[in-house]
Amino acid sequence: MVDWKSPEMLALTSYLFASNVIFSLGLYAWYFVLSLHEVELRLVTCRRKFQLAHVCYLIARYSHLYSLIALAVITNMNIPITNHCYSLGLMKLTALMDNLAVAASSGSLALRAMALWNDRRDVYWGIFSICVGHLVYAILLGSLVVRQKWDPVHHMCAPGTQFVRKPFIAFLLLTIVWDVSILVLTVSGMRRKQLARGSPFWSPLLTQGASYVIVTLLIYISITVLYILDLSLTMNTILLPPGCTITVIVSSSAMSSLPNMNEESQRGVGPASQSGGCPQTLNGNVSTVVDLEVLRTCQSVI
Repeated sequence: MVDWKSPEMLALTSYLFASNVIFSLGLYAWYFVLSLHEVELRLVTCRRKFQLAHVCYLIARYSHLYSLIALAVITNMNIPITNHCYSLGLMKLTALMDNLAVAASSGSLALRAMALWNDRRDVYWGIFSICVGHLVYAILLGSLVVRQKWDPVHHMCAPGTQFVRKPFIAFLLLTIVWDVSILVLTVSGMRRKQLARGSPFWSPLLTQGASYVIVTLLIYISITVLYILDLSLTMNTILLPPGCTITVIVSSSAMSSLPNMNEESQRGVGPASQSGGCPQTLNGNVSTVVDLEVLRTCQSVI
């Protein structure tokens, strides 16, 4: 029987966690730099109009970038043994940013469902309310629930797991259920709007939504199982850095792809133009992901 809380296993899993953080930071930094031209540079150079949809996109990207950098700093800090913890504020901010990245990634995909259900006020505002609630829960979880205590046996600062585990498991389960619901609402919204299967937006909306849900299910279920098993503090969180990194990359890639398809259609190139393009109302709502002011006034997405 493996003693996951023995000094030897804690040293090994801590090394693996630190390696995970460095790997995740390198992977995300590589993706981040290569994708800057897709949204940020176009916004800065005024080649793309800023919309509310970009808020979730930017929150997810930059909060996760900060989180990985902060984790890299924390895992490589040489803190003297003084029986006190000094990094609680940094840990709270890091947890807050990572939780925000998770919630904002789901929000980016939820905005598509809002665009497809904009004429049903109850569904539209229901989706919006859940997105806001998800973000608020992420903020409270990071800022209020995270605690630290000094471990006299291993001479280290450790989060108070009795405060963190159950609320964080609830957050993961909520995220899983919400992501699956977003996919169901997106597919049912496309069928309800009679969005043609030959439309250049049918396949991206379906495949990107399904891919995101499959990825998040694999990641969040694995993390949830580790938290439930509670083998050790490090094992509970060992999958968080790469898991959140993959989630943000998949969500950001999905968000940035549809505006590019819309621009190709307007220039007369790409699959959108080859299939005859889509009416302007679809381009204005789904391809830019969402502009809430437009959604309040439009009548149809086809």
